[in-house]
Amino acid sequence: MAIVGGGVAGLSAAWRLRKAGLRDFYLVELEPELGGTARGGLLPRSPHPLGAHYLPSPHPECAALELLLTELGLIIGRDHHGRAEYLPSAIVSAPSERHQVGLLWHEGLYPDRDETPDEAAQWARWREHLLALDARRGADGRRLFRLPVDLSSADLRHLDSISLARYLDDLGLNSWRLRWAVDYATRDDYGCTAAQTSAFAGLHHFLARGLEDNRDGHTLTAPDGNARLIRGLATLVGLAHLGEASDHLSRGTAVTALDDHLSLGTAVTAIDPDAGTLELHNFSTKLRTRLHADAILWAAPRFVLPHVLPPGRDPLAANTLSYAPGWSPASSCAPAREASAPRSRGTTSPSRRTPRNGASATCSPPTARIAASVTPAPSSPTTSRSRATTPRPSAPSARAS
Repeated sequence: MAIVGGGVAGLSAAWRLRKAGLRDFYLVELEPELGGTARGGLLPRSPHPLGAHYLPSPHPECAALELLLTELGLIIGRDHHGRAEYLPSAIVSAPSERHQVGLLWHEGLYPDRDETPDEAAQWARWREHLLALDARRGADGRRLFRLPVDLSSADLRHLDSISLARYLDDLGLNSWRLRWAVDYATRDDYGCTAAQTSAFAGLHHFLARGLEDNRDGHTLTAPDGNARLIRGLATLVGLAHLGEASDHLSRGTAVTALDDHLSLGTAVTAIDPDAGTLELHNFSTKLRTRLHADAILWAAPRFVLPHVLPPGRDPLAANTLSYAPGWSPASSCAPAREASAPRSRGTTSPSRRTPRNGASATCSPPTARIAASVTPAPSSPTTSRSRATTPRPSAPSARAS
């Protein structure tokens, strides 16, 4: 089997194949290292994430993910109720999300400053609606929203035919504050507004792992974010080694290829699904080769696939999908402030030493969740955020920042 893409999807596929006893696969990755949007980097004093940087602990029904986290050493046991116990150093002890109004930061991702009674009532109705859906089971006995999506009940799959914005309209929820919070969620997960996201996909975001404020879960991370998972997966499937010390797979170093199952820095320029061939171009050697496979698994960005398939062979109609750029984290390396000299007797303020050139620096990786900001306009706030896109509120009088 040929696997195109060496990010989380491609490496997870390789892991599942090996678990099933299928080891004859070849993975092709465009970049010079594995990881895709979950890669990490290394500053002078600290590893840091370059993309995806945390993982919510899975719902107990996500048995495959719990198995993977166990093999990676992140699940270290079970409590007396059978619930997973996680490696303490992988848990964010107090994850926080904040939004900014003017010059002030406020907890959470709902801009409740100066909200009206009607807006507060709409937000409460929305939360009650999500709680009710979270507790429901379909006629087939399944939860309405599960990971992977194929395990979800079929009862509400018809909601794929309408947008989440339309769904909120039908519920009578038109508060711009609520719409901003929902819009933030869909942009964060899908890179789309609520108007561009199906109602099923939008509700799946809120409920697939269980309603966030209604479950006992953790946020898992590492100094270099989800690059820890990438190195662990690559090691489990035999594509890489970690060197001398793994430190529970938390080092900010790239994996290195071990054998002939992996080609890095290689582009797939064409695929013939009938012949089972892939045309490859290696950027470092400039060599063009042809790979034959009994099956081809595409684990690269979906919008690229029509460009490598023969005309008319993409199962999706032309222009069905649109590309939305993702967000990126920011890592900072700030000079450390030198310790103050002891307070002298008879003085009113401690003396301080000025840092010299070459003073030590403290590198701070980003928090597990990146905050959003809301800047007030004359009549209502405008919303912006620290990720790659800027959501606009439903309030027509707001101006974009």
